[in-house]
Amino acid sequence: MLPSTFESESKKEEKQKKKMAAKLEIAKFLQETMTEMARRNLAKLGDASSQLSSYVKQVQTGHRPSTKEIVGFSKLFEDQLALEHLDRPQLVALCKLLELQTFGTNNLLRFQLLMTLKSIKADDEVRA
Repeated sequence: MLPSTFESESKKEEKQKKKMAAKLEIAKFLQETMTEMARRNLAKLGDASSQLSSYVKQVQTGHRPSTKEIVGFSKLFEDQLALEHLDRPQLVALCKLLELQTFGTNNLLRFQLLMTLKSIKADDEVRA
């Protein structure tokens, strides 16, 4: 195995493509998770469920949502999107997306995600 300084450009591009494909797969999984959560809440939401379904379809087709729309629909998922309510596959997918270690207990994964999200939030506040 050669050091990275001896890697050819094609190998670097291949690695980047693999990383991008993995991230796209994880993003797709998380979108499916969101859709599944929406389906579970269908009975509870009533009229908002049809609005949410059309909103999700619009976003998937490339519509750029406004901040008001995001905030409005995010209230429907407040409890379910907390890290405490995520299953192991969802925690692992988020860890992979953020390039964190994926082994350990569920509580360890939650802690890693929480610390990373706090760091991202702090960076955003500094830049804003």
